[in-house]
Amino acid sequence: GNEFKLDKLQYPKEKIEKATYNLSLCSTHPLNIQNPKVETELLDGSRVTLSCPPLNQFNTFNIRLHYSGSELTPQVMIKYGSSTAELESFYDMIMLFHPRIALVGPQNTGKTTDIVNLCRRFERDTVIITAETSYELNLQRLSHLTVESLRLNVIPDEDFLTLLFRQNAKCLIL
Repeated sequence: GNEFKLDKLQYPKEKIEKATYNLSLCSTHPLNIQNPKVETELLDGSRVTLSCPPLNQFNTFNIRLHYSGSELTPQVMIKYGSSTAELESFYDMIMLFHPRIALVGPQNTGKTTDIVNLCRRFERDTVIITAETSYELNLQRLSHLTVESLRLNVIPDEDFLTLLFRQNAKCLIL
């Protein structure tokens, strides 16, 4: 029943290669020299990023588990130092104008948390379409939104765009 985070464990190269191979079976794209980075998910929705040479010196994998827990409201984020009152006020102001926002950065920098934080600010019945694993986003818990989760690698790009325009989505999350 205890949860804890393990940082940077090191295992023998052979075990890592076997693990990356087994994890790549969850993907529609094989992990190999021609395709050295694969992103997929486990059955429980956890995101998995796999890579191999020539992208890295060795095979690597990153499993990003989804931890349920207390709601990360702006107030909670300010309390724990993940945000500031000034940033939250800025978000409140810019969301009135339905901006186009790009959140970029390496893993574990809070992009998913910021996306949920911004989506909280949409008005009732805003249509949001996600084109990624939405398990971590869990936008369905924001009952004032209409969320449609699509998979880019499952439906053709043209169909995705058609659905996007037909549903009059105010927000697209890639």
